[in-house]
Amino acid sequence: MSDLIQPLTGWLVHKVFPFGTASELNTREPICNCDPALKRDSDSSVRLIKPALRSSATDVEAFVVTLLARKNELPYRVAVSHVAEFLFHKELRAGAWAVDVGLFGSSLFGADARRELERGKGELWEIA
Repeated sequence: MSDLIQPLTGWLVHKVFPFGTASELNTREPICNCDPALKRDSDSSVRLIKPALRSSATDVEAFVVTLLARKNELPYRVAVSHVAEFLFHKELRAGAWAVDVGLFGSSLFGADARRELERGKGELWEIA
């Protein structure tokens, strides 16, 4: 049982403390907020590219394509919220409920959602 909990506990620590523990911080590169996804303003929107330059490679990309196919265009913050919710439920199904991820909710997945949206930018959807 502890073999099952150990990877989940490490995952939760990474989500709650994304910059790492004190010992990890001493060995890491300097932290830089250079991620373009963090610089998006509130009036950015996400639009599906038709035809897409490639097919969806992951289930998250497939989810975003399906979402944008229904809505045509979404505000960036709304898209991040939907993707974070999708990632949250995906982790719950994978067993993350065992380490109380449900207490934190989908807000834990905001950064991951932004990264996923940036990954498909220019090939599956546009962010403008």
